Amino acid sequence: ITNTIHLVDGSTLKRPTVINAFAGSALSSTELWWEAWKKFMFHTQVEVCSGKKSMTQNQMVWSLIGPILRSKYPEITVEE
Repeated sequence: ITNTIHLVDGSTLKRPTVINAFAGSALSSTELWWEAWKKFMFHTQVEVCSGKKSMTQNQMVWSLIGPILRSKYPEITVEE
């Protein structure tokens, strides 16, 4: 998952961060950002394309995150 999620209807959803075009609530403190980030990750459902088929699927944002591959990042330990 990157800063931007492309939705089935053609719109985009931005992850709460000060370095992108996030249009949600103000992120003027770490506490406000953290609350916005948790809400986005764990309480936001999105409709995205599912796999190679033209099917759509409603998913929670957190479920879009895949594992970090050791083949790509060999310095990452199993514990991390």
